[in-house]
Amino acid sequence: MYSLEQKCNFETRDAVYEELLLQNHSKCKIAERISLPELGDDVLQICHSDGTIQVDHTELAEGGIRLEGILHLSFLYLRANDTQPFGSWQGMVPFSWLLECQGMTEEARCNISRHVEQLSVNLAGNEAVEIKAVLAFDTLIRRPVTMQVITGGELVPVPEEELAKQPGIVGYIVKNGDELWTIAKKYHTTEEGIRMMNGLESERLKAGEKLLIFKENVGII
Repeated sequence: MYSLEQKCNFETRDAVYEELLLQNHSKCKIAERISLPELGDDVLQICHSDGTIQVDHTELAEGGIRLEGILHLSFLYLRANDTQPFGSWQGMVPFSWLLECQGMTEEARCNISRHVEQLSVNLAGNEAVEIKAVLAFDTLIRRPVTMQVITGGELVPVPEEELAKQPGIVGYIVKNGDELWTIAKKYHTTEEGIRMMNGLESERLKAGEKLLIFKENVGII
């Protein structure tokens, strides 16, 4: 906000916002062969399996966030036993996974949702099973950013001597990051005025571009 005729004085306060640091989808693969003597030797096939993820520990590590947790696993199996043809097993498989995030800091805030994307449990000989799983993690990481927020303002007259010291015509070379708004504010003119005087068709500026800037209250003969 600025005025071509008066000076804007603002009242501000600090406010904390969040900047998106990372949003991604990553997968952790698990492949384990587990010996289960309690199954016996009469298991014919695995009928159904299910799993859930429990994250027990997270810590900041080199290159991202280290997750330590457990895959809770259960499966239903068919037995060669007419009296009790079905049985079930429940157990746990530990896992460790690094969520890659360059530039991660202690003050960053993290939300991680997880689910079992793929899971298969197959017989692997007598009294053993082979477990293959893909654990999916959806990660959203933000870091706090402190900015100034305007809470009030007033317009005050600019002394005539101060206005007189400001140049009426300025040659300006565009730098990286320059915008028409900031240039116009600095030299007490308007975006439209700069565009018209320099034949600009859009608001985009290129570094190295040369502009001729006239103060808004200066006439051109």
